[in-house]
Amino acid sequence: MNIILVSNSMAKAKSLSALQAGLLVAALVLFPVMLTLLFITPQSNIKQQGMRALLPPQIRSSIISSQVHLDAYAKELGELQARMMRLDAQNQRLAKLAGENEQKIVNNPHLKPLGGLQQDGRGGPLVRSHAMSEIELKAAILELTEAVGARDDYMSKIEAKILQKSVLKDMLPNSSPVDAAFNSSSYGW
Repeated sequence: MNIILVSNSMAKAKSLSALQAGLLVAALVLFPVMLTLLFITPQSNIKQQGMRALLPPQIRSSIISSQVHLDAYAKELGELQARMMRLDAQNQRLAKLAGENEQKIVNNPHLKPLGGLQQDGRGGPLVRSHAMSEIELKAAILELTEAVGARDDYMSKIEAKILQKSVLKDMLPNSSPVDAAFNSSSYGW
């Protein structure tokens, strides 16, 4: 079977054999199918997955599950650090009320910002190139625990100062004991 192609732009007629015609039809059918599959199937980069691509599906899902849990803990840790920063601002206001020296607050090594975070409003959310590992998460939790302990001790001192001022204010007389128009005793005058 031969297919003869004739066109006004061609000087000579071209003929295709059965094999050539079959290959042309197969190419015209396979090209859209391959293009569709390329866009429909999800892209998985083997280089990014590394050894995970070679693991059995059960182990791979447990690794992914544990990483999801670590990510959730890291997110919760970030929220706790944000709360600590808000509490630090409130602690500074209370320290000023208690009459604490501001230079003493700034120079206290236990009240430094967490993880070297800047407090002057520059920057944005921390985006790491890799997910937080379990060891890094434990270190961050330990740092947060130590910071909470140090701030608790500091705030206990501030509370004691404010309580002492309150007690002294209530105990010391601030008015005359007896409201009288005359002195009943002239002793010491």
